[in-house]
Formats: sequence, C-alpha cells, structure tokens
Amino acid sequence: MSRTAAAIHGPARAHHAPMAGDRVRVASGVFGRLGRIRSTSPGHVLVEYDAGGREVVDPTRRALWVVGRA
Repeated sequence: MSRTAAAIHGPARAHHAPMAGDRVRVASGVFGRLGRIRSTSPGHVLVEYDAGGREVVDPTRRALWVVGRA
C-alpha cells in the first residue's frame, strides 16, 4: 500500500467476511449504528440493530465494521 493510500484509507488490515452472530457497527450518521448480523447472503447482510429494527445492508455501498466475533 502506498503512503498516500495508507493516509487516506488507514493501514492495511486482514479483512474477514462478516458472519451471522458478529457484532457490527454500520455506517450511519457520525457514530454509526450498533447491531448484530442475523444472516448473510452473497452481496447482502441482514443486521438487527440494538436500538430496534432490522435492515438489509449492501457492504459495497455502506461500511460495516466487525466489533466482535461470534
């Protein structure tokens, strides 16, 4: 990774595919929304949020950060 890319995107990390049961933060507003992955399918993830509600998220369009593994 080039120095410029590292400055923009942060250091390279190993990427793990999100799995059902993982705790995640989904990009939304300033801090994002915390939730748990209920199921995954090719190209989509079903997230159940801690504050209530569910949403199908396309990880190529919205950032998903795994904050805890199942």
